[in-house]
Amino acid sequence: MREVDEEGRKYLNGFCDAFAIALHDAGYGEIAAWTNWHVDPDFDDERFPEPFHVVVVDRDTGEWMDVRGKHTRLPDSTSLIGKPVAVTLEPCTREEAIHLLTFEGVSDNDIDQAREHAVKLGMISDQRMKSNLAMG
Repeated sequence: MREVDEEGRKYLNGFCDAFAIALHDAGYGEIAAWTNWHVDPDFDDERFPEPFHVVVVDRDTGEWMDVRGKHTRLPDSTSLIGKPVAVTLEPCTREEAIHLLTFEGVSDNDIDQAREHAVKLGMISDQRMKSNLAMG
């Protein structure tokens, strides 16, 4: 797992969605969200989701990737409020990911900055980024 510098921390705490979209746009997998499921006793113990970390998933290996690199284990969810009954990795579309964690949504500028950071880290090559963006 890669150490995260000061600039990269924002992609762990708040802009993981922009980083995942940037990786997805460059062809590095499908977007998914790590989600805590809670039970609400006020609604007949109905389960409700709380997405907390947006990532990309390699369908072939099952590994998921964020700013720290590739992973096979559950992410750290100790900072969340409440005790979940389950933690799952839920697929989502690019459009869903844009508004999953914030009401305002992720801006194109946020995604561009995340893409630049991924290139700087060597997670996205300039050539791959250009060819995938050209294909749309």
